[in-house]
Amino acid sequence: MIIDILHHTPVWVFAVFAVLVYVGLQRVRSGEIARGQLLTVPIAMAGFSLFGLCQSFGDGLVPVVAWGSVYAAALAAAWVLPPRTGVQYSAASKRFRVPGSWLPLALMMTIFFTRYVVAVLLAMHPSLHRETWFVAAVGAAYGLSSGCFAARALMIWRSAFHDKVAASPVALAA
Repeated sequence: MIIDILHHTPVWVFAVFAVLVYVGLQRVRSGEIARGQLLTVPIAMAGFSLFGLCQSFGDGLVPVVAWGSVYAAALAAAWVLPPRTGVQYSAASKRFRVPGSWLPLALMMTIFFTRYVVAVLLAMHPSLHRETWFVAAVGAAYGLSSGCFAARALMIWRSAFHDKVAASPVALAA
């Protein structure tokens, strides 16, 4: 059965998987991230998960509300959690020095495999499109993964500037 599923998987899906693994492995090592790049992966992953959600269920209210609610909750948690240690910001180069982490790879794989499993389940059981619990659960899973990416970016920003009590995102963006 798994062989049949893999056999019917389009080739581009394997290419997307390879790119996500490559990008995720780059985040395992400590490195520098430009200020603009800090948002690139969270925005891309939010788009990837929303696209998958809408592709699977259309733009219905249940999946979008589930996605948005859990995404917002993840961002709210980023304000409550303590700042990450080891993050530094260079105003001269406008770059963040960030310790490596397996979390981005894990989140990328979570979104990828959620999309893959949902596509397989919907192909095998089309009636799941009409099951509110399933639609909401998938929306929440996508929202959690995407929200964790955005929360990680927010925590990196907070960690780099945690000693600047009066700093705001608007002031630091300049």
